[in-house]
Amino acid sequence: MKSTIYTTVFLLALASFSTANATGALGSKVPHLSHSAANPSNARIPFSKYHVGVHVSGYSLSQITVDLPQDLTLSQDIIVQTKAGQKIEATVSVADSKAQFIFAQPVPSETMLELVFNSVKTSTRFSHIWLLPVTGQSADTKIEIPLGTARIHTYD
Repeated sequence: MKSTIYTTVFLLALASFSTANATGALGSKVPHLSHSAANPSNARIPFSKYHVGVHVSGYSLSQITVDLPQDLTLSQDIIVQTKAGQKIEATVSVADSKAQFIFAQPVPSETMLELVFNSVKTSTRFSHIWLLPVTGQSADTKIEIPLGTARIHTYD
C-alpha cells in the first residue's frame, strides 16, 4: 500500500514539474530555443528548410550564433523573421562551421524569432539527428549566453 502511495506522489510531482517547465514558468527570464524542425524531414530530399525558433525573453539580444556540424552545408539564403512573419534586419554570415546573425537593432524581450535556413545540404541520405548549439549575445552586457541545442531529426 505504501509503495502505491509513494509511486502516485512521485508521478504527480513529476507531472507538475513537466507542466511548469513546458509552459516556460521555470526558464522565462532568459532567451531560449522554442522549437526546431526540418521541412520536409525526409533525408532523401537534397535541399530542405531547417527552422530554429528563439524566444527572446528577459533581455534583448544583439547577436545569435549557430554552430554547424561538419556534414551540413548552408546556402546564403537565410531568413530571420518574427513568428508573425515580419522580417528582422540582420547581417548574416556563414563561415568556419558557424552561422552568425548580427542584428541592426537589438531584438527586444518577448519577441519570438524564427531562423529559416533555406536549401540545407547534408552529406548523408539516411536518417540522422542534427544537433546545432545556439548561443546569443546580450545587447546590454555583451555576454555570450547558451540558448540551447536545436535538434533536427531527418528520416529515410
